[in-house]
Amino acid sequence: MLLMERQDKRAEKQLRSGSVGWFRLASLGVSFVIAGHFSGWNLGLAYGGYGGLALATAVAFVVYLSLVFTLGTLVAMAPGAGGGATFVSLALGPRWGAVTGAAILLEYLAAAAVIGLFVRAYVAALVGYDGYLAVLVAFGVFAALHAAGAGEALGVLLAMTVVTVLTLVIFWWMGASHFALENLKGMSGSPNENWLPFGLAGAATAFPFATAFILAVEGVPMAAEEASDPHRTVRSAMLAALAVLALSAGLTLTIAVGGTSAGPLSKVNDPLMVALRIWRPEDPVIPHLINLGALIGLLACLFSVMYASSRQAFDMARNGALPMALAHVSGRGVPINAIYGVSLVSATLAATGQTEGIFIVMVCGAAVSYLVMLSAFPKVEQLATGAGGTGPSIREWFLAVIAGMGSVALLASSFLSNPGWSSLTLVVIGLLSAGTFVCRRHALR
Repeated sequence: MLLMERQDKRAEKQLRSGSVGWFRLASLGVSFVIAGHFSGWNLGLAYGGYGGLALATAVAFVVYLSLVFTLGTLVAMAPGAGGGATFVSLALGPRWGAVTGAAILLEYLAAAAVIGLFVRAYVAALVGYDGYLAVLVAFGVFAALHAAGAGEALGVLLAMTVVTVLTLVIFWWMGASHFALENLKGMSGSPNENWLPFGLAGAATAFPFATAFILAVEGVPMAAEEASDPHRTVRSAMLAALAVLALSAGLTLTIAVGGTSAGPLSKVNDPLMVALRIWRPEDPVIPHLINLGALIGLLACLFSVMYASSRQAFDMARNGALPMALAHVSGRGVPINAIYGVSLVSATLAATGQTEGIFIVMVCGAAVSYLVMLSAFPKVEQLATGAGGTGPSIREWFLAVIAGMGSVALLASSFLSNPGWSSLTLVVIGLLSAGTFVCRRHALR
């Protein structure tokens, strides 16, 4: 509410409030992440094997559970299209708000790009066409759908998410009959054949890829400005999405690896299809249906990430951090220029074809944004008291500390896995945040 007073001064740049309900927010949270259940997580097998990746995944869910509770508290103070960056600007000032906004924007731009590469891989597995045109078509179609309006776009998203979850259920059912416990042990090139083939160091290195099962669920607050009763619905929706994702992550990882082994899945962009080709090499129907469902899941995630990145770009532009043209809102209350702008940037990034590097950019950007947002958490009590409310409880403080420690570990593991792309990410965040801060100061003169 504190932020909305300031935003009301530019009512022509407001999004349509109350257009997104609790159930659609929860489906948004699932669809943000669901692509990571089809691709991305498997890259961690090369670093930690099944045991190391499973351990890293369990730790990741504990960290994100704490993060979801903490972000729910922050969003209750300042719901806005900028998500956590909205509160950081209010609590720590525009300089740190610029850093957070830059990190979040880079995270979602990279997420859309890497999903575009996964889409290309699954299209190739389905129809045999392995070309960049598949990426361009996906971005173009979804940009047009988003331009139709938030409520309408999320309605399409809900249907896609349901199909995706059913596809995963069928995959689990098919893989269960091929499951063998010994497939979970060891990894080609490892010094031993136990549950942690590369030890705890391998699990730490696999940590960034474990977040594929859950990273981006924190993007739900970016719909807070368009949500009905955001103080209650945002946190509840994130927790519901988290429960669905935890179940799916455990089953997908265990059945996919247990039905094949870690080696064949560790270096591909379509691990589910690799597993299916091993299970049913002569089946002309079921693998293609699973492939189609997986492709729908990837497109649902791309759809959601485009939603989040466009809202982030819109909020930054509205506050003078990006060109004001990106803050233009159509007659339907949609940030149409921001939608087309982020689509163009992500599609260009996907053209590099660097899957693992872009994935690390996404994770590293997320870790930076978490750390800055959590640094703002101590301001909650001060701002809440000043507004006549109550500050966070001891439990909320405890969860914020866990989330902070996990975010530090995530950033460190990104450098451990790929120091080059991680360093580049920090440089880009620094340049982008410095530039946006200068633009903001110039716009406010």
